[in-house]
Amino acid sequence: MLAHDDIAERQRKHFEDENIDTTFVIQVPGAQSHRSTVVSVGGERTILVYHAPRTYDFPKDLAPSKWVYLTSMAKGFESLLPDLAGYIKQMDAKLAFQPGTYQLRLGAEKTADILRQTEVILLNVQEAETYTRQAEGTSIAILCSSLHKLGPRIVVVTDSTKGSYASDGTTIWHLGTRPEIPRVEATGAGDAFSSAFVVALYEGQPIPEAMRWGTMNAESVIQKIGPQAGILTKTQLRDELARCPDFVAIPYLEDK
Repeated sequence: MLAHDDIAERQRKHFEDENIDTTFVIQVPGAQSHRSTVVSVGGERTILVYHAPRTYDFPKDLAPSKWVYLTSMAKGFESLLPDLAGYIKQMDAKLAFQPGTYQLRLGAEKTADILRQTEVILLNVQEAETYTRQAEGTSIAILCSSLHKLGPRIVVVTDSTKGSYASDGTTIWHLGTRPEIPRVEATGAGDAFSSAFVVALYEGQPIPEAMRWGTMNAESVIQKIGPQAGILTKTQLRDELARCPDFVAIPYLEDK
């Protein structure tokens, strides 16, 4: 759902330039676009976000899909959840859930039905602590276990330069980051990791390989200014993976 201003027009044009289907993109007359201010220092960043008011309606006649990706939306998104849960059940689809600010604020209890239908949940370590009501510094093993108890079958927790952790409920894998990769600006790194991870699962890749896909995409993004300039095409991603056959996820036994 987009506003009806210059920002929204640029967004729609970008979708079209990238050959993204805009059938279900709705522009609301009089609505404002969301706005963000990014403060970047030393490769890290703080994002100040304004979410403009939205009234969400679940799309009618939505085509069948094998996967659904649920991520950041403005306040009021919760009105979509019952219809979304019904659609996932009807389609026997897999849900990837990357909670945004308002999803995290709503809390796990009020998204219980969606969490029970979630195939993979993806958060950074601070978000995971907040969502599971764990203290700062809680071990990765406890965070993963707490998230699994909410329903998701696969849990992914990213931790900046320490890399990423992924669990299937039996094994936790860890994949670090490559120190030789220049860290220019980190906006969009989490989104880049999560989207590539989910695409890998969609294509039948195992969890450790999906972690490689996510990390390679995120490492490309942090070398550019902004969240989109460094996003890899599938061909570029496969080429990068082929160049680094020894960069692999390993089982993670305990926090150091």
